[in-house]
Amino acid sequence: MGNSGIRRSDFLSNDDYARAVHEAGGPGPNERFVADGLGEHTRLLQAIHGVNRDDRQELFQAEFSSEITERPHIFVKKWKGRLRSGHLKASVPEMKPPEVQIGPDGVARHVLVQRKAGQASRLIGEAEFAELYSACEFAHEFGLPLDTMITVTWSLLGCQKDDDVKKGFQSLLKCIGDWLAQREWPCVYIYCHENSAALGLHSHIAVFVPGGSAAGRWLPGLARLSGKEHPRRQFKAYVRKWTERRFGAVVAGSVRVTGGLVEQPWLTFLRLGYMTKGFERGVLVQSAKYAPDGRDVFLGDLIPFRWRDPGPVSVKRCGVSQSLGPTQRRTGVPGGLERFYADPMKPGGDLKLSGVSAVDLGTARSDLEIWMKADRRPAKPKRFQSAYERGSRDVRELYPQDFVDRLNLYR
Repeated sequence: MGNSGIRRSDFLSNDDYARAVHEAGGPGPNERFVADGLGEHTRLLQAIHGVNRDDRQELFQAEFSSEITERPHIFVKKWKGRLRSGHLKASVPEMKPPEVQIGPDGVARHVLVQRKAGQASRLIGEAEFAELYSACEFAHEFGLPLDTMITVTWSLLGCQKDDDVKKGFQSLLKCIGDWLAQREWPCVYIYCHENSAALGLHSHIAVFVPGGSAAGRWLPGLARLSGKEHPRRQFKAYVRKWTERRFGAVVAGSVRVTGGLVEQPWLTFLRLGYMTKGFERGVLVQSAKYAPDGRDVFLGDLIPFRWRDPGPVSVKRCGVSQSLGPTQRRTGVPGGLERFYADPMKPGGDLKLSGVSAVDLGTARSDLEIWMKADRRPAKPKRFQSAYERGSRDVRELYPQDFVDRLNLYR
């Protein structure tokens, strides 16, 4: 905690001022202070925080750089993320989500009301993180990047009750599944629900929608598509139309679909980190005895975002599509891709290829079929276990190297 409000002019000597600052927990992050003199408390303050604010920043940066070097197996450095003006400081009373009221002029307006006392934030525990992570690694293994993000702010759609949110959310998932099924593409996604002061109850869905590959691998025919014909543009338009059909007049920003036309597999894990930023703090995932540097590893050390309060969430906090769930992972093949393998639903031994390589690519039923035959299908999948399920607690093993490199280079 900082010493906001403590002024040098309130004390007779520099040392008395330094003592007060030290006992208050040190200077605040952006607080102007000068530890000038040779007194005992002044020298103690200098040793811990430097002579002034600039000194303190240099000390912090040196310690931060040292920590990154000494602990490469965790995320010391965090992705800053996108902060919203509505996120409240801990000292400010929590607010209820913004209610939308329609005025006489027909314009929707937000009305903020106080939250009821005693509503605890719904944090993500280790088991939920492990399930979300395993689903992401499973999708990544098969070249199905979950890099398209849908964000729905339910209050802007007039959904104030839990039942309304549940029905709307299930309807949206069915909409997504139908659109993908019509194109014979697998329906794979992860999701979470959060409740912020700015947005109220809202949902994030990271889903696979085929797109061009930056490495030069393209879905057959996709390289020729442009404009509205691109599947990701079509998907975005479809979600928008679904919203209008179900809710009528839609407030701007109520449903957002983000993600580039070109696939970015590393974004799968950035989406994962963003969804799990409301994690349970203090959850030990690896004791010091087994850690590379002899220090405890906590759940937050494996998440590339700083902790953020997700707020009270009364609906299911997070989950994954059935096609990426535990049962499907035991088969070794994501749901929707079974036709490429023989006997994919047999829980026992290894799966064998079904001989699709002998099929003429020109007779394939869909773009995805050609795509899987080309270069995205593991040669012989087995019962899938993620790195986390196998016991790894090292981010260099849990995440693709290009993702870790991007985070280290991020400023």
